Amino acid sequence: MKGWKRLPDEAKAAINGRIRAERIAAKPPRKRLRKLGKKIRKLETKLEALRAEREALESARPAE
Repeated sequence: MKGWKRLPDEAKAAINGRIRAERIAAKPPRKRLRKLGKKIRKLETKLEALRAEREALESARPAE
């Protein structure tokens, strides 16, 4: 940035803080993403088991 050396320390700190905040806002939290991914996989597994159970019950039901 042109004139960076002439800026007061407070202004530099404010700019650096804004840049840091923008980076944090733009980057999704990895830990939360991993946790959500794990929950989704667990739910998908459960859903698959429930669908298989439903299919087994439907096939065991007498034809009408």
